[in-house]
Amino acid sequence: MISLLLGQAIENPYDRIRSISERFSEPEPETGAKIAAFLVCLICVFLLFGLIYRIQQRKSNPKKARPLGLFLRMQSGLNLPLLDRWHLWRLARTANILQPAALLISETLFDKAVTAYCGTTESSSGPAAVRYQRIRQRLFDSTTDDHPVN
Repeated sequence: MISLLLGQAIENPYDRIRSISERFSEPEPETGAKIAAFLVCLICVFLLFGLIYRIQQRKSNPKKARPLGLFLRMQSGLNLPLLDRWHLWRLARTANILQPAALLISETLFDKAVTAYCGTTESSSGPAAVRYQRIRQRLFDSTTDDHPVN
């Protein structure tokens, strides 16, 4: 029996190759969908590994101190108007203050920065001095209830 099968296989080797060739030469309608599904799965796997890598990196690296972020969060916590926030940022940048949040806490540092800023840009009675005086009152006067105490 085995010799009969071997004989048939040896008899028509070209027929067998031709049938295999015909099978692969005909396009399969599902091939494109299979390739697209494979690529989508591959992209999802790469994205998943990237996400896992980012999570591990965030856990292993301690948060760095971000003075400007603290400054901006404190300003929003004090409910300062957007224009006042911008002027305070400009004041801190011009005065080269390493911890700009200190402007919101210390009256003396605020006054020194305003004096240095107004001394370099305008006179002490100019519009900038008036603007910073209004901001100072909003920040440090206990009589105004413009900002909540948290």
